[in-house]
Amino acid sequence: MRKQKQWNQKEAADFLGISVHSYSNYEIGRRIFPDKLLIKLASPKGFNIDIEQLRFDKVSMEAELNMQGLSDSQKDFIKNLVKEFKKANGIK
Repeated sequence: MRKQKQWNQKEAADFLGISVHSYSNYEIGRRIFPDKLLIKLASPKGFNIDIEQLRFDKVSMEAELNMQGLSDSQKDFIKNLVKEFKKANGIK
C-alpha cells in the first residue's frame, strides 16, 4: 500500500508518528500494527481503505506469526483456508 501512495518508509513512518525502524518491523511482519495505527492508515489522509480489511490483514499476520513449529503442509492448509475465506467474502 505504501508504494501505491508513492511514500518511502520515512514518509509512512512520519505519517504514523513512529520511527522508521518501527515502521520497517511492521511492514516486514516482525511486529503487528496496533489498532490505533491501523485506524490512521485507513483514514482518507492515509490509504483511504476499509478499516475492517486492515483488521483482517492484522489477524492474518498474527496467525502467520503463530504458525511457527507447524509443518509446511499445515501452513499451506491454513493459508489456503484464509485465501478461500477472503475470496468468499470479497476481501482482497
